[in-house]
Amino acid sequence: MLELMKKIIFTLLMLTFINCQKENEVDVISSTDIDLITGIEMTNIYGVKEYRIGNPNVLSNGLLIYPNPIKGIIGIMSLEGVKITDFWILKGYPKKLFQDIDFDKVLSSDLYTENELNNKALKRKSDLENYNIYINLEDFETGHYRVFIKVDGKIKWDNFYILNEKESPLDLLDNFWK
Repeated sequence: MLELMKKIIFTLLMLTFINCQKENEVDVISSTDIDLITGIEMTNIYGVKEYRIGNPNVLSNGLLIYPNPIKGIIGIMSLEGVKITDFWILKGYPKKLFQDIDFDKVLSSDLYTENELNNKALKRKSDLENYNIYINLEDFETGHYRVFIKVDGKIKWDNFYILNEKESPLDLLDNFWK
């Protein structure tokens, strides 16, 4: 009987220990997570940068993404005379992390694979041959997203936000990113 009591107490202690460990676990977030958003470059309908909020973890040199935030349609233009061949839209998750990282030194066009993008994409299109594309996102919910674009065999990306009908671009500053 004493042996049985010892086993029960040991089992209860182990279960308590395991539960305490699970509660203390923290999601490990990397600065290169495919769906992480650490900031946004806000642009007007002409692609002119107006505000920068957070520290955008983007690799979009040679591309113009506009407007940002959007209501419905986002435009993407290749500025280097290279055609856009593919795009993927993923849901993004904003975090106020990595605000001191120089993403120009961390990010590279071979960081994510097309297979990873295909598996996570809410919307995608391939076999494009355009310098300028427009993507209708009117059926998407309000929130943060990432657009991945393939140009010249390289994958680049940017973060954007879809506004609801009642929001203005300045509301984005007052909400999550203040």
